[in-house]
Amino acid sequence: MLEEGDPLATALLAQYKDIPMPNLRLTDGDVEKLLGYIDQESRRIGELRAAAGAAEHDGHHGGRGEPAAHAAHGEHAARSAAM
Repeated sequence: MLEEGDPLATALLAQYKDIPMPNLRLTDGDVEKLLGYIDQESRRIGELRAAAGAAEHDGHHGGRGEPAAHAAHGEHAARSAAM
């Protein structure tokens, strides 16, 4: 992309002090799995936030969604370690 003069790639290279992003040599299957994981986690976090917001809206102001956020963090850490 840099060889082609892509403006975004060129700007990012300059922003990060001429340190190029390494080629991770991901296969098409790896990319699909990674994008699927990101999509799955985005949906799960959205559902947790919606549930926390609904609980807060129903008058449960004490926790303000913190237990759900801590649980999400723990699950994310466990999934990241498994990858």
